[in-house]
Amino acid sequence: MEKSRREKGDLMPAVRPLNPNFAFLALKAAVELDNIMRGKPSGHAAVAELANSLRETTSEIGGSSLTSLADPLSADLLNRALEQSSSSPLGINTVESLVRRANDVASSLQEATPGSGMEKLQTLLNFCLALSQVASSYQQEERERMRPQHPQRH
Repeated sequence: MEKSRREKGDLMPAVRPLNPNFAFLALKAAVELDNIMRGKPSGHAAVAELANSLRETTSEIGGSSLTSLADPLSADLLNRALEQSSSSPLGINTVESLVRRANDVASSLQEATPGSGMEKLQTLLNFCLALSQVASSYQQEERERMRPQHPQRH
C-alpha cells in the first residue's frame, strides 16, 4: 500500500482547531486576505495552510455523502465561526451540512485571488477573523480551566 504524502513527510501536519497555533493561523490568513483586497503584495501561505487545515479537519468517508469531523469540539468551533461571520442564519443543523459548508470555505480560501471579487474576499476575511476569535476564546477558557481556582492560603 502506498504511503500518503503526509506519511512520507512531504507535508507539515495540519494545524487543527484545537491546536494553540490555530487562532494565529486564522488571523494571519485574515491579514493576507486584507492585503489581497487592498492590492498589496501578499503571500498566500497562511490562507493555503488554513484551507488545508479545514480540509483535513473535515473529511468525506468513502464515495458517499457520509461526512465526519475530527472531533465534536472542532465541529462546534467551526460552526460558531461560520455563524458569527455570516450576516444571515446559515441553518447548519447536521454534521453533513457543517462539513459541506467548511469544505466550501476551504475551497474558496484555496482559490482566493485579487480577481475573486471584493464581496467574496470580505466574506472569507470575516470568517477568518471569527475563526481566530472563536479559537482564541477556546484557548483562553482552557488556560483558565487549568489554573487552580482557589489557591490554598496558609
